[in-house]
Order: sequence, then structure tokens, then C-alpha cells
Amino acid sequence: MMQGVLETIHSLQVEELQVCLRQVRLPIGLTLDSVEVSGASVGLGMDPFTLDLPAPATLKVKIGPENLQTFLAELKLAGARDLRVELVSQRLVVRGIIKMVIDVKFMAVCQLRIFQERQLHVDAESVEVLGKSATNLLQPHLAKINPLLDVKDFPVPVRLSGIVISADFVEVTGFVSPPAEFAGKVGALDVS
Repeated sequence: MMQGVLETIHSLQVEELQVCLRQVRLPIGLTLDSVEVSGASVGLGMDPFTLDLPAPATLKVKIGPENLQTFLAELKLAGARDLRVELVSQRLVVRGIIKMVIDVKFMAVCQLRIFQERQLHVDAESVEVLGKSATNLLQPHLAKINPLLDVKDFPVPVRLSGIVISADFVEVTGFVSPPAEFAGKVGALDVS
């Protein structure tokens, strides 16, 4: 009986669509705690499967300090070790040990910024080693980190619009839009 019903359904109108992906590992090695997409008045076609987004859906990406810490530790920037990442006052604070002639503690305070609505970049605000300013020490290594997040890694067109940093997460917001090639079909996205 159910199969007959499904065969007669060709499309559905969905008042609210929410998709949440957890622990998403990006090609650069960073794991996102979650990626949430929500849209309203979404049309779903069944054969072939299509998704009609009449307006851009909202995007919310959360990255926790543990995943940032793991990512930075795997990069082994400047031989840094024993890294600890904290999210404080809208900043990313990284503490650890680097080997110069001897092991020394460092602290880097970084800001995050959105570049061209497509990428999340890390900028060094200050770096202290042995209580002295050493911001230039981090600059050559930022190229290995940036972009921290790039919308090219997403399977649909995304625009980044904002960043909020709390003690628990970096939250990047934005919009998911229908691909340009479907613009003439009121945002229909064929995912078959």
C-alpha cells in the first residue's frame, strides 16, 4: 500500500527544512563541529529528486576550540607543540611551546575575518614569546592556515556573512543559494 502512495507523490511543499551535519572534516584537515542549513517554503521533487529554494537558505557553521586545536597541532607550525586554543573576547587565543634554541612558551592572539564572502581567514593580532612581541614569527605560517574555511569545499553555492566567537564556538553564518545554472527554474536544484 505504501509503495503505491509513494509512486503517486511527485512533489512536496515543505514549510521548513533543517539539515544538520556533525563532525564534518574538510579537505584541509579541519573538522567542523556542525554545519546547519535551514530554509523556508522549500519544494521537493521526487523523480528526479529536486530541491527548490525560492530564497537563500541560512547557513550556520560551528567550530569548537578542540577541533581548532587538533587542526593546528596536525599542521606542526614552527614546530609548535602542547597547543591550547581558547576563544576569548571575539578572539582566538593560542598558547603553546615552540623550540627556538630552547623550548619557550608563546601566546598568539588572532582575529578571524571573512574574505570576499568566500573564505574565513586568521589574522595575527599579537604574538608574545618570552614576554616580547614576536608577531612576525607567525606571519609566514598563516599561509598554511588560510583560508581556514573556504566555500569551495561545500557542494552548493555559499556566501559567508558573519562571525561570532563565544567561549564554546566560532560561529560562521551565511547563505546557501541555488546554483546559477538553475536560476531560470526558480532555484530548482537537481541532486540526482
